[in-house]
Amino acid sequence: MSKQINHIYELGEFHLETAERLLLRQGKPISLTPKAFETLLVLVRSGGHVVEKDELMKRVWADSFVEESNLARNVWALRKALGDDNGEHSYIETVPKLGYRFVAPVTELADEETGVLIRRRVRARIVSEEEETSEEPPPRTEVKTPTAQVAETIRPTSALSLATPRNRRRRSALLGLLVIAALAVALLITGIIIRNARSGSAARPIESVAVMPFTNLSNDPELDYLSEGLTENLINRLSHVSRLKIIAHNSVSRYKGKQIDAQKVGSELGVQAVLIGRLEVRGGELSISSELVDARDGTHLWGDQYERRISDLQSLQTELAQDMATALRLEFSSDEKTRLTRHHTRNAEAYQLYLKGRYFWNKRTREGMKQGLESFEQAIRLDPDYADAYVGLADCYSVLSQVGEFSPNEAMPKAKAATLNALRIDDELAEAHASLAMIDELYDWNWEGAENEFRRAIDLNPNYATAHHWYAMYLSALGRRDEALAEIKVLLDCGTVMYGLVSAYIQM
Repeated sequence: MSKQINHIYELGEFHLETAERLLLRQGKPISLTPKAFETLLVLVRSGGHVVEKDELMKRVWADSFVEESNLARNVWALRKALGDDNGEHSYIETVPKLGYRFVAPVTELADEETGVLIRRRVRARIVSEEEETSEEPPPRTEVKTPTAQVAETIRPTSALSLATPRNRRRRSALLGLLVIAALAVALLITGIIIRNARSGSAARPIESVAVMPFTNLSNDPELDYLSEGLTENLINRLSHVSRLKIIAHNSVSRYKGKQIDAQKVGSELGVQAVLIGRLEVRGGELSISSELVDARDGTHLWGDQYERRISDLQSLQTELAQDMATALRLEFSSDEKTRLTRHHTRNAEAYQLYLKGRYFWNKRTREGMKQGLESFEQAIRLDPDYADAYVGLADCYSVLSQVGEFSPNEAMPKAKAATLNALRIDDELAEAHASLAMIDELYDWNWEGAENEFRRAIDLNPNYATAHHWYAMYLSALGRRDEALAEIKVLLDCGTVMYGLVSAYIQM
């Protein structure tokens, strides 16, 4: 195998080594993700020319489709690493509507200079070690059917084989009768076992469910935030039940506005039950109907009708979640029951503003994020102790910073302050820990802190799809491929299909 040529570029106080894929500042390595390094290398080699966004994405993510936000994320990370995030952009310049240009002086070092630099270099690597243990499998135990067990007890002995012909005929006849009797008993036992197994199967609680998007029967698109918010809230509440597989919100959203065939949905999403709901608002009154269907055979398992004032939406959601859990025959720990019934605000108007914020956030557009930001701020003004609203605020600031709506130095301190406020109010809010992990990773470059926060979020809510999604991207950025794939598998097991999953995979 030919040895790779090591090109070293001097960028002011920084050096870029191509063979070792290192960015060094005064001889000390600076941690970069693989794709961030490739982005920097393309820009450095561009000779001061503008590299258009499409071209840059094509060269960094060859033969792969990615969102533009991935590129913005890399550029942001590079500016942070180069100390270029103060708004002056003395290294990487954004050329509006075109792309990026590396504006700092670049010098490729001669061979003798590279030798000196390499000898002085201090190398650091992030190493992930996984211990593999191997255990001998337990000895295989032979399981005998009732027929075999009875037959074993009447196996001919050596004494029988030594009998006289006359006695042998008598004993053979007796043996035949015993075998027939044994078979009859065995068949009876087998029948009882099968009936009990079927009965036990029918009595077992349902272990997987998909909550379909509630249908807005009000014919008013302005109220879509209520139907979508009700769907997402119910999914989030049920996700805290550890023994229940609940399909993520973004995976069921594709069924919005469609006629639901429970058995078909169950087959597509791999669930045993499907909840179908409808919502209608008349003045200040809210009417909700729900039906739980067994996806295996299409039978009706449970259904109910709820009539409340719209200001009682939170209480209604709690009641609906409890009723559905009862219909699913679920057993809870005391902690799970608390999370299932918890209210994060007592202010009905603040709660509706929060639902609007999440509705806009789920659009995943720049304008949607800005509208979400405004809704979360309004919710916080009505209830300054609303932890969920602070998390929504932080998430909007983080994403708007990544897409260039705000500078990182302007947005990320606000995002972090909002997240810390949420944790001050509720330290067991998984969403807040996941948001803080993203800030630790992308802005503070606190890799250890980010991992701790991701793990904390997942410990608090193992079914929280967003935490697994972001953690997968974090792991892939560090080159920890197997661990990242394990997180992606968790998402796929929950039926989660996110655009970021592709991003997470292709960055490995």
